[in-house]
Amino acid sequence: MTQLPIDRPCDFQPCQILCLEHENACLYVEVVQVVAARQQCWVRPLVLTVATPLSASTDAPVHYDLRQGADLLWSSTCFRAALDTEVVPLLAQLADDKAQLEDDRLARQQLQEFMRRVWQTYRVWQA
Repeated sequence: MTQLPIDRPCDFQPCQILCLEHENACLYVEVVQVVAARQQCWVRPLVLTVATPLSASTDAPVHYDLRQGADLLWSSTCFRAALDTEVVPLLAQLADDKAQLEDDRLARQQLQEFMRRVWQTYRVWQA
């Protein structure tokens, strides 16, 4: 599911929900500001969904609530616009089903690991 960055003008808007896909995970973020001159977006992470070997058989990925975490500044070429049909159910689950979400510390660790893997892959693409 790894998605290569592509060269294209950034047409994202503040408050838009974007997705960064890499390997078995998707990071959903809200755009705070677009830095078009640098092809970057200031984004606020919302949720990280990770398909684990166990979830593959049940078709239910693990969701990490990232709404209380730090913002990110990341290359806009790595994101794609998220579809309403994929985001609305996730946001509804965040609002209604806190019991099945992982704790904040684990969520931050998962986000750091995810971004580290994306960065390593992105550096290879840039070389």
